[in-house]
Amino acid sequence: RISHDGSRIAFVSNLNYPVVNAAPLSNADNTREVFLAEVGGTVKFVQVSNTTTGSTGEPAINGDGTRVT
Repeated sequence: RISHDGSRIAFVSNLNYPVVNAAPLSNADNTREVFLAEVGGTVKFVQVSNTTTGSTGEPAINGDGTRVT
């Protein structure tokens, strides 16, 4: 999902990304997690969820990209 202004993208992935809220990588267990990519210049990834089992659904993002559900 993309915010209305195109500055943020919420998505689900089971890959490791270099995120700003974990070092050096997140999602070491390769479960489906929700991420937020802040675009513009250097892309910054933020891991929004942190699950160990189960399933993560598709995220929704509000218009200005400040809330992911």
